[in-house]
Amino acid sequence: MKNFLSPTFLSLAAFLAPACQSTEQKAPSSDTPPAILFEDPMTGDWRDNWFLDGEKAVLEQDENGLRITAATLPGIWEKRKESPEQRELFDSLHTVLWTKEEFEGEIGVSYEMTRTSEGFTILLYMLAQGIGTPPYAEDITEWNDLRKIPRMDLYFGKMNLTGITFRDQIRIRQYPWMDAQGREYTDNLIGEMLDYDRIPVGNNYKVDVELRADTLRIRIEEIGNPDNVLDRSFSRVEKLDPRRPAPSTRGRIGIRHMTGSAATYRNFQVREL
Repeated sequence: MKNFLSPTFLSLAAFLAPACQSTEQKAPSSDTPPAILFEDPMTGDWRDNWFLDGEKAVLEQDENGLRITAATLPGIWEKRKESPEQRELFDSLHTVLWTKEEFEGEIGVSYEMTRTSEGFTILLYMLAQGIGTPPYAEDITEWNDLRKIPRMDLYFGKMNLTGITFRDQIRIRQYPWMDAQGREYTDNLIGEMLDYDRIPVGNNYKVDVELRADTLRIRIEEIGNPDNVLDRSFSRVEKLDPRRPAPSTRGRIGIRHMTGSAATYRNFQVREL
């Protein structure tokens, strides 16, 4: 099934890298399997479980999953600095796919993905909510209209979330990046940025993230190639900036595609930890 939200061109996001220090993981409290909070094979109508920021992406679904292609234009990366109009055009080409459902507490997020072309960045947003000052209510659906053009500053400035940036490096960040006076927090980056360029177009990967109160663990495995595995853990509480608002413990999960990025997603799951 194809749903064309607007014309677009292909290109895809460069992706991934591991990061920082190891931290010991919490042992399960019992042998009871974790509760599954959300499951979507991504082969049906995406509108059943998701909504979209931005109006220029192409979303296509079939038995292989949901393919997201963010719109692009030739030379737009360079032209974005020429004028406010060019910047607005550049920002309008991004997209974010959000779960309709909100989640709370310690969660695991897993899915399979296949890059389908080279291009700009892809991000995963977890437990996203607004910063709470009008008009940026904690429930982000109350200001969907403000994100019809999904400008990046609306996310790193006006949302409280944990984000993972997939490119030639993996970067784990805390949002918002700055306080009300525009002063950046000192703890935006969780851990180090580390190189990880083993995600070529066409190969299938499983991404699994465990988001706990104090730690974040990310595991990426190339399906069918168990030797190509990234498995890292990070502290979420080390060197916290005392000015920072408490990290969100409730919110939605989003997949952000910057202009030109494309990937297919399958078997999206959220579980209780």
